[in-house]
Amino acid sequence: MNHDTGATHSPNVTELKALYRAAEARAARLRFIIEARNLLDARTFEAAAQEVLSRLADFAGASFAELVFPSSQEERPVQLTVGKSTSPGSDGILFTSQDGSGLCLTLIGPLRGRGVDADDRQTLEVVAGQLADAYNLNRQAAENQALLGDLQRQRSELAALVAQLIQAQEQERQRTARRSWPQASAIACRTLRRAWARRMS
Repeated sequence: MNHDTGATHSPNVTELKALYRAAEARAARLRFIIEARNLLDARTFEAAAQEVLSRLADFAGASFAELVFPSSQEERPVQLTVGKSTSPGSDGILFTSQDGSGLCLTLIGPLRGRGVDADDRQTLEVVAGQLADAYNLNRQAAENQALLGDLQRQRSELAALVAQLIQAQEQERQRTARRSWPQASAIACRTLRRAWARRMS
């Protein structure tokens, strides 16, 4: 059997293993992103956020994770935390988000071992962004519910005011009718007397 050993490069076993590990790592990152999204879609924000933050910490090898959501004008920032720093002397910041939306994700853990590479950083940013989106949707839904409640309350008040107006109009009509009935009957009596008097004359 003759093998072609021409100009083409055939990858060796080490290169193939490296390519395979890189493909597996990309698949794991993608699976992590999809699982986080599915958690946020399937549960209430309050129930899912802690779980996703815990998974973020596990993904990065962090012992402590803190996620601070941007606040609106009248609110204080909402903060979620998971875990605690196990050895403050040797722990350091593994990751801090920089997405520019006001969302701040900080992961703290041991600095020894593997660091957070660019692909991991991008994955952490994506999942933190998913958390921010879910938080904003949750906040908007709560605001919409409050506005809907206000609208229903205003409609009830308007209906009550209209009912009071109709009742007041009806009472005024009845008062006017009672006042004008004696006058109308007196005028009718005078008119009938005059007509009777003309007829008799």
